[in-house]
Amino acid sequence: FSLSLRELGSCLLEKTALNDDEDT
Repeated sequence: FSLSLRELGSCLLEKTALNDDEDT
């Protein structure tokens, strides 16, 4: 479970970074 959560967080972080890049 911990690993899954970590993976999800990484995916979310990447998505956020991508969104931020697009917004800029």
